[in-house]
Amino acid sequence: MAPNDIELTRVWTRKIGGTVAHHTFPSGTGFEIVVDCESGASIQGSGSPWEIGICVRDLCDNNPIVFTATQNGSLGSPPWISLDFFAVFTIPAPTPAQEGHIWEVVASLKVRPIDPDMSFSKSALFCITAP
Repeated sequence: MAPNDIELTRVWTRKIGGTVAHHTFPSGTGFEIVVDCESGASIQGSGSPWEIGICVRDLCDNNPIVFTATQNGSLGSPPWISLDFFAVFTIPAPTPAQEGHIWEVVASLKVRPIDPDMSFSKSALFCITAP
């Protein structure tokens, strides 16, 4: 990673409090989305504002946006105090009507509101199952 670079490196899903990726989640149970980010040393020390956004899409539904959320802060300040950072978003429990649906997460990272540095990533596809 170059000193002035910053990027969103991976988006993945897991059980709440889990440490490994999962690709199926039962209806009636929430889960987490983890967004891994990395920054270079120079930009990390800049104190620039950042914002991470997620959009959870249902690829099987005519109303594809299931959930959206953002987290923000300033580089070098909690919670992003080291070069590596991960943001965790808790997703509410899918409904039984969403069983069998395939979902995907699209995430974005924006640093600086003017002339922003942007990075995007998608998760692997995952499925909502019966409990």
